[in-house]
Amino acid sequence: MRNLILVGMMGSGKTTVGRIIANQLELPFVDIDRRIEVKLGRPIKQLFDLYGEETFRCHESRVLEDITAERSVLSTGGGIVLADRNWDIMSRLGTTVFLDSSLDSLMTRLETAK
Repeated sequence: MRNLILVGMMGSGKTTVGRIIANQLELPFVDIDRRIEVKLGRPIKQLFDLYGEETFRCHESRVLEDITAERSVLSTGGGIVLADRNWDIMSRLGTTVFLDSSLDSLMTRLETAK
């Protein structure tokens, strides 16, 4: 098995499910959003507010490109699928799995997270 890459809407459970799967498979867990925050020294919301979505997405793609670990579980940001180049990178890195959630579930999770 190569990397397992989780994609889905914000609130779909990528981080939660990713940690569970990584633990069960005894693999490292990589959260792309956390890597961006560490690299740029600010929370995601602040990065969006300061630099805008286009700049954030460029940083997101660069962090994804820097993933070299084989056999890990990756949690991506909800918008990572918007760039074609990210699909190419994810295809190279491993298997991509879409976490589908109902609109009601997403809204409940996002309201709870506020």
